Amino acid sequence: MFLNKEVVEQQSVAAWSTWKTKWMGNCRKTRQIPKSSMSSLLNKCKDKILIQAAFGASLAKQIPFLKENRHKFQLMCCDKAFGFLMENGIVPDYCIIADASVSSEWIKGHDTSNTILIANIAANPEWTVRWKGEVVFYANWDNIGSAKTLSPLAEVFEVIPASSNVSNAQVVFASQVLNPSVQLLVGYDYSWRADGNYYASGDHQKRHLMHHMDVISPWGYLAQTSSNLSFSCLWLQQYLMKFPKVKIFNCSGEGILASVPTGDLEVMLKRYEKERHLKAV
Repeated sequence: MFLNKEVVEQQSVAAWSTWKTKWMGNCRKTRQIPKSSMSSLLNKCKDKILIQAAFGASLAKQIPFLKENRHKFQLMCCDKAFGFLMENGIVPDYCIIADASVSSEWIKGHDTSNTILIANIAANPEWTVRWKGEVVFYANWDNIGSAKTLSPLAEVFEVIPASSNVSNAQVVFASQVLNPSVQLLVGYDYSWRADGNYYASGDHQKRHLMHHMDVISPWGYLAQTSSNLSFSCLWLQQYLMKFPKVKIFNCSGEGILASVPTGDLEVMLKRYEKERHLKAV
């Protein structure tokens, strides 16, 4: 399946119709929150390895390796993965939030002072009010021009392409702002196993509410997914096809993300560590 301009626009229009009142209210609150410019993060990961942690169930399998090798890479995670990583003794360098309604309970009780929060201007402001570390905002530039309405409300005019969901936003933000030498994806499942967990932290009722289809995973098993996750998966695949020089490897080990080079996390980390050392000599 290919996501053409009309399909993507339909998705954007549907989201705007559903969320515009909430987004506009959140943007008005965002205006009052102390923030750093997105430009402060330009090339922040240049010549560095960036591991991108989404919250698919497969992330749980990577925890021991991530913890043992934490000093070897930069780490960005999505909103809901932050607390899970912290509970396992892993402090992300960056956390990104995009959802207007995701509960701030996901960060309750955790020290946020050592992590930079990258927040969509329309994201739940309870996160940015609670956050103790640096906060950087961005606006989504979509194909219906919603930023023209939202950016003035938040007084934030730095944009990245709208990217369908938060884990996709991680990749887009890193590719266009942080500029790492390579991105290694973990937890990018866009699906769940019938006999597995929905999230890395455990199961969730979403497995029933969002079970819209069954698909064969590129890893060779029957996966369950939702129309939203399937759309987001296709969106990322097509986005990366436009930028063949961006080095990205899917090291999740399961899920439905296809058309992206895959690799074992340990092998890929060693490979790019060696490459970095050779460049430094």
